[in-house]
Amino acid sequence: MAAPRRVVPLPVPGGHESLRFYDVKSADGTRLRAWTNDADGPTVLLCNGLGTNPYAWPALLRSDCGVRVISWNHRGVGGSERPADRSRVDVTAGVEDAIAVLDDAEVESCPVLGWSIGVNTAFELAVEHGERVTGLFALGAVDTVARQLTEEIMSAIGSWFWVPAEPMMDAVTAVSGSGPAYVFYFLEALESGALQAGFDARSARQMALDTVLGAARLAADGGEPFAVLRQRVTSKGGTTEAALNVMNACAVGEGIVNGMQAAEARGRELGELLGRDS
Repeated sequence: MAAPRRVVPLPVPGGHESLRFYDVKSADGTRLRAWTNDADGPTVLLCNGLGTNPYAWPALLRSDCGVRVISWNHRGVGGSERPADRSRVDVTAGVEDAIAVLDDAEVESCPVLGWSIGVNTAFELAVEHGERVTGLFALGAVDTVARQLTEEIMSAIGSWFWVPAEPMMDAVTAVSGSGPAYVFYFLEALESGALQAGFDARSARQMALDTVLGAARLAADGGEPFAVLRQRVTSKGGTTEAALNVMNACAVGEGIVNGMQAAEARGRELGELLGRDS
């Protein structure tokens, strides 16, 4: 039976301290002492350094830090059990533990932060379960050789790029991290338009999904600029041009860009808050 979930007060400047420990069972039956700050905001999985406890991250142990952190204490330390098989303290076991924490938190995918030995766990998690990892942030101990190895690993499982400077992480969040919400917003609008045109709910949803999936596949396969693809399917004087004229008049594109800039600015604000309190 899992241990009672509890909030532990911490000496964090400014109040709003939040740290909750709880138990999670890994795939091999090992009981892990997991923890979270229960904050509102996007979820980040933290793969910690060996034997490191949550108190190494005081700025993240706040309910108002803007990022929901989920993590766990390594096997055999901090309340986590030693495995029945004493050899199961390797990176493979760490990946299983990470998946257990994600599943318990009902998180399908999220960015993953690795620190020290946790970098190995984060990278291996991306290799074995790429669909669960939306981004990787390696904190410390990543030299040129490690970068080359990371590029080889990432190339084998999907697309990747290096962010040239840490401040640009806010822009990455605005484009890629928040991007799925923009797509869902557009899908909602397509579905709503189809419903207003008289289609039933099932047909409206299917048309919206198929339209976005088909357009995304065409863009991914061809490699041509998005503007060229748009022009190619927009006949002069036709129905698509009529729709786009209205969208341009409503500044839809400008609104999306402005929204992304607002997301980037909010990311900087949250980063400054964490920096002040660390």
